[in-house]
Amino acid sequence: MKKLLVSFAVLLSIGCSNKQENSLETSQTPNILAKTITCSPGNDNNSNDAVGAMHNACLDASSVYFDDNPFNIDLICNTIEEEMYNNYGFSISISSSDVDELSAAAIEDGISTFIDTTTEDGVIMNSIWKTLSSPTYQEGNSYCDAKSYILSIEGDVMENSNLSTEERNNVLVFTSTLRHSLYYWELNSSGDDGEMNAMNVAVGLIDAGAAVAFFFATDGSLGDRLKGAAAFGAGVSAMAAHFF
Repeated sequence: MKKLLVSFAVLLSIGCSNKQENSLETSQTPNILAKTITCSPGNDNNSNDAVGAMHNACLDASSVYFDDNPFNIDLICNTIEEEMYNNYGFSISISSSDVDELSAAAIEDGISTFIDTTTEDGVIMNSIWKTLSSPTYQEGNSYCDAKSYILSIEGDVMENSNLSTEERNNVLVFTSTLRHSLYYWELNSSGDDGEMNAMNVAVGLIDAGAAVAFFFATDGSLGDRLKGAAAFGAGVSAMAAHFF
């Protein structure tokens, strides 16, 4: 990995407040139950899985503004900030201009927007990105199939002694965010239950890339970095979904 976000990470003020934190295992209530998904997005074996649960809570909180015309990313980012503070006791200031620019860049340049794909962890995340981006894979697999694939990668990562702790954390943040983001957008879209929507996959991958890039580029406790990654990923997710 490389610190791709150093140029703007300093604009993101993160830190814990004195508020009591709620459980990180937040349940989500999508606005539109258009698809039937028979599996949940979580993975209890992923030590960083709280990032995905918090991420979807942020999407839930801000979803009321997704269809606004004109679209207001500032309002969405503010709502995500409030969600993180009110429910997780965490203060963060998200730059909507960074969310906008990073989302647009990722649509054009893919995973290289976020990570160095030549590192140990980068190779793994790039492989996931390429697999899920394949139209052939999307047409033949449902969300639950994709989740099973991601879980198998996570199992391998947790047993891979060649990865450092930080590299392992990077991948697990990426996969947790991806599982939860795909679940959210698939559940909130119409279509065939048996195959994934290409736009939802693209948004989920961009979202996960943004989350792990933020996680890698920021300092602080593991818990704070997970919260920041969840919030920033959710902002990018909403922006990318609007672009599509």
